[in-house]
Order: sequence, then C-alpha cells, then structure tokens
Amino acid sequence: MVLNNIIIKNLLHQESNSVILIPKYSKIAIAEAVVSLLNTMNGDILVGITNDKKVVGLANAEQKAIENMNFLQEQVV
Repeated sequence: MVLNNIIIKNLLHQESNSVILIPKYSKIAIAEAVVSLLNTMNGDILVGITNDKKVVGLANAEQKAIENMNFLQEQVV
C-alpha cells in the first residue's frame, strides 16, 4: 500500500499528458482511456483522482479492477 501511494504521488507530480485522471469509476471512461493510450506511446490511468489532482478514492477497488479487466477483455479483445 505504501508503494502504491508513492507511485500515485509521483504520477501526480508529472507534467505529462500521459496520465489520465478519472474521478469516478466508469467502465466506459476507463475503456476509452485504455484505447486512447493504446493509440499513443503509453501512459497511466488513475481512477479516483479528480482533474485538480485531489485523491477521492475508490470503494471496492480490487473488485472493480477485476470487473474492468473482464469488461475490457470482452469489449476490446
């Protein structure tokens, strides 16, 4: 958990367009972000963080990660 916090803080301090912030969980928004990053060089997607870089968190993050992985496999692959 501490390592995740360090990684998130580092990503939020980057002055790069390769970080996509998604304030509220949305399968569609995450899928669009994945496709956007696939069409460019690379990048990171942070869910539960507002555009002004405030961490609002995400309830049941592990479960939602699994749901999203399944959704992406069904829709994108």
